[in-house]
Amino acid sequence: MKTYYTSAPEAYDNFGTTTLKRTKYVDSRGERIRVVSINDDHEEYQTSRYSSGLYFTVSEDQFQEYIDNKLVTTKEETLEELVSDFFDILDIEEETDNGKRFKPNYISSCRVFDAHKLENILGKMKQRINKNYNYGSKWTIYY
Repeated sequence: MKTYYTSAPEAYDNFGTTTLKRTKYVDSRGERIRVVSINDDHEEYQTSRYSSGLYFTVSEDQFQEYIDNKLVTTKEETLEELVSDFFDILDIEEETDNGKRFKPNYISSCRVFDAHKLENILGKMKQRINKNYNYGSKWTIYY
């Protein structure tokens, strides 16, 4: 896996390419720059796919040159982007050695009624920021 900086939206990601984080930088079109991890076997395909949409993909050293030459600028994150990042963290799934899937990040409450309210509020928040909201998606809320 190799790490790159790209201005391409996640819709361009294929073959196990994952977003590691969103940066505070945007390109000249206002596209948020992401740090992505690309599978070595699909590196050429993935970088070409980004280029086909006229998005850039560069290494960390090259990205520093973009910053130094003001080819990218900073942009404060919107509340929607911060909430989206919050749900990205809650939605992380991992797998144990025996194949069991689990979500390592969770919200806990020692009050049962508050936990139900939190689950309801989180569902509504995610629905508002994500048009592709999966109504079957649940977060682990311990009480």
